[in-house]
Amino acid sequence: MNDNQVLLTLADSDKGPGKEFDIDKASPLGMERIKALCKPVGGKLRIKNNGGAAISIVINLETAADEAAAHDLFT
Repeated sequence: MNDNQVLLTLADSDKGPGKEFDIDKASPLGMERIKALCKPVGGKLRIKNNGGAAISIVINLETAADEAAAHDLFT
C-alpha cells in the first residue's frame, strides 16, 4: 500500500469459497453488497481461500474523497 491507499481485510477460519469461485459471477446478497460498496470509492476487491476466507478491499483515498465530495456524503 502507499500513502493514498487503505487496505481493509475481513477473514474467518471457515472453509471459504472453493477454487472455482469467480467474483464476477458471484450473486449472493452479501457479495453483491461488498461489490456495491467498492464501486463508488474505486475499491479493488480481492478474495483468497487459504485455510479460510479472506476478503480484502483496497481503497484509494483520493478517489473516495472525490466521490464523497461529489455526493455531499459528509455535509
